[in-house]
Amino acid sequence: MRSCTKCEAPQHHAKGLCQNCYRKEGRKVGRNALAALNAHVAEDVGTYDDEWSRFKEYIGIYKPRKVGKIPQGKPESFLLISDLHIPFHNEKAILEAIEVGKGLQCGTVIVGGDALDCYSLSRFIHYKPVPIQKEFIAARLVFDILSRSFEKVIVLTGNHEARERKHFLKKLTSDEAEWLLSKCILERVTEDMPNVHLVREEFYETEVMWFTMIGDCLIGHPEKSSSVPGAPPVKFKQWIDDWHLALNLSRPRVIFMGHTHQFSANFIGNAYVSEIGCLCKIQEYALGPTLYSRPQRLGYVTFEQVDGITQIASIKHFFPFSDDIRGPSTLSA
Repeated sequence: MRSCTKCEAPQHHAKGLCQNCYRKEGRKVGRNALAALNAHVAEDVGTYDDEWSRFKEYIGIYKPRKVGKIPQGKPESFLLISDLHIPFHNEKAILEAIEVGKGLQCGTVIVGGDALDCYSLSRFIHYKPVPIQKEFIAARLVFDILSRSFEKVIVLTGNHEARERKHFLKKLTSDEAEWLLSKCILERVTEDMPNVHLVREEFYETEVMWFTMIGDCLIGHPEKSSSVPGAPPVKFKQWIDDWHLALNLSRPRVIFMGHTHQFSANFIGNAYVSEIGCLCKIQEYALGPTLYSRPQRLGYVTFEQVDGITQIASIKHFFPFSDDIRGPSTLSA
């Protein structure tokens, strides 16, 4: 064992000192610090907090905190709803979401896909007669109320609106379908509402209408479900992590997902990921012997951005309660 650098005793510390010499050095440093403090106090006595901070800084245990820059600009508030499935929408829940959004001064409402159900155009079994005209009229009424309540309405396309194109492509040639569908059903519903904007992104000459980036927030309607709670938005995050460079998109800090009719919220790395629920009624097929994993969850979201940066603390999830859960709705003005 090595000897102390000041005496012949065994060395015990990395500074090369034995136990006694180490204690003496510590007392010497303390006396010097106290003497310096007393000399300073004698010259200029400040408040207790000031002197305590100076003393901690002198002896090396004080480190100033790093305070992040507060984003400058006016906060912009958003209301996010999804999966209305008109005419099976839950009118009470939609009206509540509108009132909450207006109360929080949201200037923009985002409809995250499956606004319409396109029930009569579905390839699945039709449990009840729901003419497409009835669905169209109901959708006009809902979007009229949204467009009158908010400055801007942003609409994503979901897999249910895609039923229209699939339906006609089975019956027409591609040229005939292209001519007939020069306007999709969402465009026909909202064509005289100038503040309603359908999402149309183009990547590699392909039109994409099911997701959009608003600031650092990704909102989408991917056709991904799972019996594992919270798994779909994680898969959505993995997808955008793989694709964001190819699509020339920044990696999002916040991800909101529709389609699943479920709620979940979690942090994956530095990203906040969430399923936001739905605003529709339960249909007959969900109560069949197929044994759907979980009942749907009514829900919607509000959040704020400053200069395109989502304020995580501003994200609020709402869960309206309604006993009116089955059958077509008849929303009245």
